[in-house]
Amino acid sequence: SNIKNIEMTIIKYIKFVVIIVIVTIIFSCSKNEAGNSEYDPSLPISLTDFFPIQGGMATRMVIEGANFGTDLSQIKVFFNQKEASIVSVKNSIIYLLVPKLPGNDCVVTVKIGDQEAKFARNFQYIENYSVTTIAGRPGTNLFVEGSLATAQFGPVQHLTIDNENNLFITERTGSDGKGTCSVLNEESGTVTLLFKADDNLNVPTVNAQTQNVYIPLDGGYSFYELNPVNQWIAKKRLILHPSKEQQEEGMGDFSINWKHSLAFSRYDGMIYTRSYGGDLVKIDPETRVGQKVGNFFPNTDSFIVGHPTQPEILYIAYAAKHAIYTYNIETGEHKLFAGAYGQAGWNDGIATDAEFNAPRQMTLDMEGNIYVADSGNHCIRMIDKNGIVTTPIGKPGEAGYADGSLDMALLNDPRGVAVDSEGDVYIADLGNSCIRKLTLQ
Repeated sequence: SNIKNIEMTIIKYIKFVVIIVIVTIIFSCSKNEAGNSEYDPSLPISLTDFFPIQGGMATRMVIEGANFGTDLSQIKVFFNQKEASIVSVKNSIIYLLVPKLPGNDCVVTVKIGDQEAKFARNFQYIENYSVTTIAGRPGTNLFVEGSLATAQFGPVQHLTIDNENNLFITERTGSDGKGTCSVLNEESGTVTLLFKADDNLNVPTVNAQTQNVYIPLDGGYSFYELNPVNQWIAKKRLILHPSKEQQEEGMGDFSINWKHSLAFSRYDGMIYTRSYGGDLVKIDPETRVGQKVGNFFPNTDSFIVGHPTQPEILYIAYAAKHAIYTYNIETGEHKLFAGAYGQAGWNDGIATDAEFNAPRQMTLDMEGNIYVADSGNHCIRMIDKNGIVTTPIGKPGEAGYADGSLDMALLNDPRGVAVDSEGDVYIADLGNSCIRKLTLQ
């Protein structure tokens, strides 16, 4: 049976090589030599076969059939809902690149004009994860702007990313006694200083409506506002107390000693923060007036993030309590979501059975998967939309520095995490003074 399997593999490989050779010959011919190869809308699209039958992002694929035509602008190929990049087409053969993360079991659909056809057999997508360092290097303690290859970070802490894939990075006070905010752009290959502050800078957030960035100072009522319209020039703002009249109308006053995160809510357009002393506060980004909406678990650092598709839900990680709670803006319900309250540890599985060790910043992808910077375990944890906790990056309890595959990668006290629209995960690796990246392809 092994010999037969080997023979079948060889035959498939030969077939693929022959197809590539044929495609090369066909596409090197002129249109006149190709004959009548225009798409005929009066005839159906015919699908015969595709090869290979499995692969990952950017795998080169050949689709065989008939009545494809030659006009690339009319032809679309989808793997589930993700559109592929078509390299070239000649009536009976389409040559394309498999898109990123279309799903593991893919229906392949060809659309031309008003027609579409699907293969009966599915394409099997193979996911490939890798962890890389995109900026910074271990052992540095002071921020230096520059290219991705030359930039340095101090005590890098937290992250957020906007619609243009600008990654905003905050640091606590470095060896110069300043908290630093910078922006990293992979397309331009640069890390640029935005401003420095006389206090620690904590978890930033992006206003989904305006793309303004808000960054909290550690102590008191101050925060910074960065507007993309004026190139993110930092303006220091103050969270205002409600007036006497507003309090009489039901807006509760509040107290803030330290605040460790800001979180924009798509539900009501407000910015939420929680004081170390326990007050949960929402702030109007236009008037900057805040009001108290609850008080939970005083005297602990906390980190808030909103849900992208269930905007009434906020997640709050209580670092010193080793647990993650939800807060429902509509109902005011505050309940345990993941972890064992007051118990540090490491355990994957069902969210309420899982254990964390000082969870800090969280982020969600558009599918509702939550990534948690589990700093005390030196790991990034993931809670999927079904409430199952896994550890995609890092080895529990083992601090270190290593890039590579998931079973090799090591982190050292990760504090911040952000995810872009493509599903790539960025990590503020405090102990290594680096920005790391988990790429899923």
